[in-house]
Amino acid sequence: MLIENENENENPKRKLYSCGDYLNNGLGKYKNTNEFTEIKSSLFENNDNILEISVGIYHTLILTSKRKLISFGLNEYGQLGTGNTKNQLIPIQIKLPKLRFNEDISNYHVSCGYYKSFLYYSPFSNLEEDLIKLFKRKEFCDISFKTENGEIIEAHKLILKYRLNQNQNQIEKLKEIISKKSIKESNQIFEMIYSNNSKINPKLYS
Repeated sequence: MLIENENENENPKRKLYSCGDYLNNGLGKYKNTNEFTEIKSSLFENNDNILEISVGIYHTLILTSKRKLISFGLNEYGQLGTGNTKNQLIPIQIKLPKLRFNEDISNYHVSCGYYKSFLYYSPFSNLEEDLIKLFKRKEFCDISFKTENGEIIEAHKLILKYRLNQNQNQIEKLKEIISKKSIKESNQIFEMIYSNNSKINPKLYS
């Protein structure tokens, strides 16, 4: 299986590809292929997206942002969750347990075993994502930085010290760097520091 991001914006559209032998129904399509080809299905709507995928020996589970649980593959032991033991060549939506309306679907995860499947709940979010959210909340900020245009960015000294290896000189260096940057560039630098995200352009931090 292969997942491709169709674009690189904040909410990229994901496409699903597979290749190999479809004999045991695990490709999500009707034929063998020795090259990755897209698994196309009306279940993957334009405004829906693949959150998580788990691949077992002969079956697959997919969870989407629109609260769809999708499965396909071998179903000899009922591992697809369809209520029967009929094998499923192409993706089919199966019934999810009842979730609270406002419950975040991203807290749910799917896992395929050999001949079994699991849907489990984990309320713990990603640390990096939490730190980014904290950066955008100003009520607990205790240190300020001024950009080249005199705009103020507030931050959290404890987080900066942790990310900058407890080095006060690094914080002073950061103040100097921010004083020469635009508000947009400065926000990117802080998001890079808070989340430890190396994908953000490292040239900004110079």
